Amino acid sequence: MLSNLPDLSKGAIANPTTANILTSEELASIMPEYAAELWLSYANGLTLLDVMTYGFADRSELVSAESWSAFVENFPIKTMTVGGNVSAAGGAGQTASFSLASTDLTNSYGQTNYAYFPRVDQVCYIGSKGAIKQCHIRSISQVTSTVTITIQPSDTNYQITAADIAVGVVIPLGNVVKSIESGPTTGTKVGYDTLTFYAQVVKEATGFGGMELARKKWYNIDGKYYYDRDIMKKEWMLKAGMNMSLILGEQVTNTAITNVSAADSSNVQINSNIGLWTWGDLKGFDVTYNGTTGFTPTDLDSVGEYYRSVGVTANQILQVCGNGFYTSVENGCKDSITGASGALNHLFTPDAGSGDKDLTIGFKSIKKNGFTYVLQEDHTFNNPYLMKSLMYNNCISIPMSTVKDAKSGQWFPNMSIRYVGNQTYNRKMIVGYFGGMDGFMAQNLNTPPISSSDLNYTHWLSHWGAEIRNPFELVRLYQA
Repeated sequence: MLSNLPDLSKGAIANPTTANILTSEELASIMPEYAAELWLSYANGLTLLDVMTYGFADRSELVSAESWSAFVENFPIKTMTVGGNVSAAGGAGQTASFSLASTDLTNSYGQTNYAYFPRVDQVCYIGSKGAIKQCHIRSISQVTSTVTITIQPSDTNYQITAADIAVGVVIPLGNVVKSIESGPTTGTKVGYDTLTFYAQVVKEATGFGGMELARKKWYNIDGKYYYDRDIMKKEWMLKAGMNMSLILGEQVTNTAITNVSAADSSNVQINSNIGLWTWGDLKGFDVTYNGTTGFTPTDLDSVGEYYRSVGVTANQILQVCGNGFYTSVENGCKDSITGASGALNHLFTPDAGSGDKDLTIGFKSIKKNGFTYVLQEDHTFNNPYLMKSLMYNNCISIPMSTVKDAKSGQWFPNMSIRYVGNQTYNRKMIVGYFGGMDGFMAQNLNTPPISSSDLNYTHWLSHWGAEIRNPFELVRLYQA
């Protein structure tokens, strides 16, 4: 049975256009026993869409655009990556040069020449392991998007080799080191990433005729509300699809994907929300765990190491996962505690002296490598008619933090749900009822007939999108 429901005024389904027809969430708040069996048999529990819409006061807001952007600051210091045109030193203590990789160049500010981070007289470090050497950037030249860096070793006896500056080598950068009475250094920019988000229109519909009504498909609740199980099924279908898009959605770049406008018959491009799994592929980090032996707590070490490398300061990490991952975590953590020798097994076995005890094996959160990982099972990951074939053994890790917009300076949640609308109108969920000539709508719902057919229709529309402001903080975990 559903219980402890949050404030439904912020729910994914707003009030319908006909006030005395109940949506499934309104029904659940009035009489949970009517809703629990059907709702749970389909949804089985909360989804990430529910968590984001209900769980946080500032993570479900309105936006008055079909697409919008956020500007994410890059890390305040950078490395440089060798891109090509390598010229190794001709001898000990001599200079060597190379061009920066295109990934080290940004054009966020619209200038002709691309921006880059290194500066003249900045020290850098080449080599590996026990043979690391310090060099100085002696000059930088640029022709639009080609930036050539010339370096020279501090050690007059060291010769820079081709391996030191091979294409793809990442070179750390240190301070700008200058002599006394020298001139000032120049400023530099790390730039920012521009992220674009899209609101998508999702729709559902159902129809019912005189025979369905004669079979009492509609139920009277408290003498003033009406409820129909088919409406609940359609609402669940809509929300399940929205949650799938929140996870797996992808930007539509195929210009052939269009609909014909009902207003002027033109072809209108279809927009699609970009999901967390997709953002993680584009910007984030992947960790695999053994599909045969299963998850072990040490699999989280590389997650924590990555979060430190990108400056994540939030302590709590939400891990949205399927039941395959969840149970693998439970079993892996139990095995980690008991050990191969069977130590501590008495915590998990019945006490023969005083009767059987309850066996409880469960881990809601795991503290590892300085971060607390909170597991949230998303049941659309488990449903065989939804994402089970793709996501059952998968997990997406999301730091619950805030981020500063690089242009406006304002702080925002790193992840939120945006519904299209403004202070007087919103498209969070529009539910429209269209009555037929049989008069059911007019008799029972105060809605006049608008069709000559012996049918009544219900249509749903939601206009929404997800906003992921720090996609490089997303970590995807899945079986190798």
